[in-house]
Parts: sequence; structure tokens; C-alpha cells
Amino acid sequence: LEYCHNYTIQEDTLTCIDNHARSEAGILIRNSGPAENLVYNNVLRNFFAGIISEGENRGHFGTGLCIKCNEFYANMTDILLLPWGGIPFTSQGIKQNQGSAENIVTAPAGNWFTNPTNPYIININNVATEKIEYFYHTTPINPRIQPDDDRVIIFGNTVILSPGTSIYYSKEDACPSKLNNKQSNEELITSSMSYMSEISETELLLNTLIDDGDTPLMVNSITSASPFEALSLHDELLNSSPYLSDTALIEAGKKEEVLNSALVRDIMVANPHSAKSPEVIAALEQRVEQLPEELMDEIKAGIEQISARQRLELIKSYRMADLAASRSELLHAYQVEHNFDSLRWALDQFPEPLSAYQKAWTWFDEGNIGNGLTALQNLDIETVPVHHRSNQPGFVMLAGILVQMATDSSYVLSEDIITIEALLTLDSNSNLANASARNLLSAYRIITYDPSIALPDTSLKSSLVVNKPKTKGKSSQAMLHVFPNPANEYVVIAYKLDNRGELTIVSQDGRIVHSQIINPGQNQVVVRVNHLTSGIYIARMVEGKIFHSTKFT
Repeated sequence: LEYCHNYTIQEDTLTCIDNHARSEAGILIRNSGPAENLVYNNVLRNFFAGIISEGENRGHFGTGLCIKCNEFYANMTDILLLPWGGIPFTSQGIKQNQGSAENIVTAPAGNWFTNPTNPYIININNVATEKIEYFYHTTPINPRIQPDDDRVIIFGNTVILSPGTSIYYSKEDACPSKLNNKQSNEELITSSMSYMSEISETELLLNTLIDDGDTPLMVNSITSASPFEALSLHDELLNSSPYLSDTALIEAGKKEEVLNSALVRDIMVANPHSAKSPEVIAALEQRVEQLPEELMDEIKAGIEQISARQRLELIKSYRMADLAASRSELLHAYQVEHNFDSLRWALDQFPEPLSAYQKAWTWFDEGNIGNGLTALQNLDIETVPVHHRSNQPGFVMLAGILVQMATDSSYVLSEDIITIEALLTLDSNSNLANASARNLLSAYRIITYDPSIALPDTSLKSSLVVNKPKTKGKSSQAMLHVFPNPANEYVVIAYKLDNRGELTIVSQDGRIVHSQIINPGQNQVVVRVNHLTSGIYIARMVEGKIFHSTKFT
């Protein structure tokens, strides 16, 4: 079975039918951002990984990608969560709550997992991304509704399996089709406003209850407490339970000289959500005097519970998913109607983390590129998550290119080597604008894009996998090499050409500082650079309509 890549399962018996390599991935979601997104009601069969979530598919405030109601058959891994370089760890992974524990049949995640007859099959594999909590129906008609503990692999982080509703499960009730639930725009606006109101009320309640409404003050009370204040601190924290924040619980776990094993046990047990925080558990395990095993068992038993604080957070999470669905339908309706004023109104009325960028680009959809460029230049950057603020210059550059292409009939993108180099540089970065740059380059056949997935070695329990896409096409650096790099007096430029070409060296400000004709074949040329000022330069080789480039210092 270890070498069987394609097999059938009949009556719980696995039969190898051939040895052909299975497809790598069914669905790949890469850097979809911090907003609410949903992968829903798909059937994924016979893949190495059914659904792969890679990079930023998660927000800071409970939002993100939810994988719900999908059916997995004969996959080696059903759900694979991979990290991505250059993105904050807190944004890595998918939505924290996969489903909910609300007493509604549609609340839990409701996926069907691959039957674990094969010992190598994994249902959920979290590779170095943020923790998730997976809620399943407790009365399944099919045992594949609940992933087995032995079929969930984690690499230093957490996947928590939690029971959801006890309402009897049926596929039709738990996972209704969303294709024919068309509502009028007025109904969508009404439902969206209702969801927003409920979310705001829940947020207000949470802000009032968590740490008595003042986390910094609560943390200060813990960190400044003296040993003789142990009991008063213990009582203060219990009075605020079960609404203590993870931040406060971590500090309580560290405060070993004040809160002894029994006192800290009381506090953690009164806040069952403490067991679901790797950081809280780590703080307890790092105490000099280890908590007795039985006390740790009491604390960790909280992983099976839904605390009052978490229940409110789950209500908020569920309503945020409802709001996202209504909002998405409304935006789509306005887009189809070409009602761009209403589209911009909806983005303001029901904002998401990256709505400012979305709103600016509606002007381009409308055909008003001048307003689009102005909107991007004047974008309120404070409304955008911190690690997405650096995207603005890239979007402004893209908008400027579109304006030039629309207003200058003589402009040809494929002949503007400096702009192409800038777009290629933007494409190589991990940000929102890179996809737009790549799309522009692909649309004009300047590059082709081949997404790659570096899959983890499951034998290395602590391995971290960081992936970058591969862009290939008419700007391949494989045909041109510069050394030494950095250079001092000269560089050697190694190349391989099929036809006669031209070699140029371009400074960062776009000046050509060297140019020469080079003959076809494989060769190396020496270029003196001791007269150039320090900085980064681009060596560019043009062969007909094909160009190759690389940078050196």
C-alpha cells in the first residue's frame, strides 16, 4: 500500500488498482487574504491533497477561509494547511473556527473525510500555520463526518476537534445548496444590516466582559502582584472568569512566585478556553516547578468544553460568515448590473479588511481609469491591515500603466523593458499587487505562470515549508548569469543565445550605461564596471522579441 497511488475502497477493503501517480491537488487557495471566504460543497477524489490552503487565508479578528461541506474520497491528505514566506504568522492558515457549536444543523463544518482504511491517509494536516478548531456533527449518518484524532497531523501548532450540534445530521439539511437562494438586492441589504447589527452587539458584549473591559489593566494587576497578594489576585481573576483573555491567562501562568499550582489551576479551569491556547499551555509547562500531572489534566480537560467567552466568539464568527455570504451576493448583483455607485456604497456600508483596494478598482471596472488612479493614490491606508499597506505603491504603479495604455495609442507594453522589469519584480513579491502584475504580464504573453506547491515531508515533525511560485516565460534568468556579484571592477556575463542579440546594462533610474552586440551560441563576455557608481544594475539581453535579464550589485 505504501507504493499504491490509485486504489478503490469497497466494503472497507482497500484494493490497489495501478501504480500511476495521483494528481497533486484538487483545489489550491493561495493568499486569498484576511476576508471571509468559503470553499463549499465540492467533491474531491483521488488527490495527493484534496484542498490546499497556502499562506494568508486568515484575518486577525476571527475572519478567514472556511472549508465546509466538501466530500473527500481516496485522498492521501484531505485538507492541507501550508505556510508562505513573508506573511505574518498570525495571518497564516485558515479561519480559526471551522464551523460552529451553535445548535443549528448547518453550524458545524460538515465535511466528509476519506475513510482511513489506508494507514497513510491523513484527514487534516496543519503545517506550521495558526491553530484551528474543527466542529463536527455529533450524530453523523456517516462516520466520516468526524475526523479521527489519529488522522490529524500538526507541526508545532494545533488542530482542535470539537463536537458541534447534536441535531441529527443529514447531508441535505446540513449542507443545503447555495445556488438557487437568490434574494433581491433589498433583501440582501436588509439581511446584511441585520447581521452587522448582531455582530456589533456581540462585539460590544465581548469588549465589556473580557478582562472586565480593560486588558492592559488586568495584565498590570497580574504582573505587579506581590506574593502576599496571591489570594486577592486569585479571587480577582476568578471574578472575571470565564472571560479572561489569553493574554491575561498567559501572564497568570508565568506568575509562578504568586500563583502556585493550585491557584493557577483554579483560574485555568474557570476559563476552559485556556486549554485551547498553545501559548497558555506553554506558559504553564515552562514553570520552574512543574504543575502536577493531575492538575494539568484538569486544565487540559477544557479542550472538550465550550466556554462562555468562546460561545460568544462563535456566535460572532457564524454571523460574520452569514454577513460575508449576503455581502458577496449583493456585490455580485451590483457588478452584473454595472451599478458601480451602489457597488461602492456597499463596500463602504459592509467593509472588509481590504475594501479600500476593492473600492478603488471599481473605477477601472467602470472604465474610469483616471478616477481609479486618483482613488489609489488617495487611499486611506489606515483602513488597511498593516502588512497590506505596502501594496499601495504596487497598485498605483499598475494603475499608471493602465492609464498610459488607455491614453497613449503608441505605447506598447512588451517594448517597455524597464516597466516589464518592474512588473516582474512586483510579481516576485508576496503581496496583493503581485497577482495583478502577473495577470497583466500573462495577458500580453510576456510570461506564462506555473504555480508550484512544495509539499511537506510528513516524516519530519518539525519541518517548515515555505513556498514561492515559479514564473517562467520570455524573461527567464536561466539564460543569463552575472558574476562576481557583487562586483567591483568588472563582471562576467555568461549567456546562451540561439540568434544574434544585444546586451545592455541599465541603472536603477533607467539609464543605459553599456551596450554591445553579442553573437549567438554559448559564451561569456567581460564588462568593466569600475566607472559606475555603487548600486543595483540590470543586465538585459534582447534576442529578437525575447529578452532575458538579471540583477547585480
